[in-house]
Amino acid sequence: GLELQRDQGFGDPRLEVVPLDQLGRPRIDVTVQICGFFRDMFPNLLPLLAQAFELAGSLKESAEDNHIVKNAALLKEELREQGLEQEQINELSLARIFGPAPGTYGTLVNDLVKSAHWQAEGDLVSAFLDSLQHAYTKNHYGSEQRDLLTKNLTRVDMVSQIRCSVDREITDLDHYYEYFGGLARTVEQYSGKRPTMLISDSTLGRVRTEDISSAIGRGARTRILNPKWIDGMLGHKHHGGTEIAERLENLIGLSATTHAVDNTIWDDVNRTFVLDQEMRKRLEDNNPYALLEVMERLLEAEARGYWEPDPAEFEKLRDAFLSTEASIEERTETRS
Repeated sequence: GLELQRDQGFGDPRLEVVPLDQLGRPRIDVTVQICGFFRDMFPNLLPLLAQAFELAGSLKESAEDNHIVKNAALLKEELREQGLEQEQINELSLARIFGPAPGTYGTLVNDLVKSAHWQAEGDLVSAFLDSLQHAYTKNHYGSEQRDLLTKNLTRVDMVSQIRCSVDREITDLDHYYEYFGGLARTVEQYSGKRPTMLISDSTLGRVRTEDISSAIGRGARTRILNPKWIDGMLGHKHHGGTEIAERLENLIGLSATTHAVDNTIWDDVNRTFVLDQEMRKRLEDNNPYALLEVMERLLEAEARGYWEPDPAEFEKLRDAFLSTEASIEERTETRS
């Protein structure tokens, strides 16, 4: 509901409100999640975004027409109960930009997924909040506001992420499950409902929006389950196997945070890399530790309830895992 304008002579940008009758819909409220890279590379955008929320939240419009005003009013009541000064209340009620603390990057979510040292999905939610609970407003640069963030997230209905490069699918990077997935799973925990999860794909020069299940399915089948992609990876000794194993870590992360990895994807990963003995031998020759990790991730997916395998195929996976583990131990003992 705002337009970005520039003064003549390419001066500083300024924001102008789009009138409701021109907008043709209510003003929506948005919570913006930033990473440390965005914070440091685009410091000029943080005050501009904060100004946008302040401007939209100060309009004399009804709660039905302006959801920023509606939600800010609710937050003001909750902040007032904490005994804050009115100036603080007004500013924090319109805080919508959250990210890592100044000088820090990334989240603890991918550390937990990478190590598999987490018991329940609530552990990932806690790691997400620990990492990204810091608010950025006009007078707050990364101040810890965990309660304020969770209160904002209770009112979120949709989580969206932009994909802007054809080089990477969302199954290729841990950032998608730690940021997009972490946010979606945190919204679900605090709002009590699973939000709509959309990927806005701008890689073809036009924006195309798709749901998270479609994005994960395309990523899995054009990468980790694509014979040409597999051949390309296995052409790189050791490193190729590592790349394959990393995609399995990402699938675990996406399963835990979005619940949108289809069961057939796990079935096909097992059939491609484990049950196909020729492919299993190729991956073992490339990187035996990567093969072991692929099988460990499959076992983890079943144990955490993200995969319901065929019993006979799962038994073959267990046998292959034990055989590969024994082979690696035998090689290690021989070297020592």
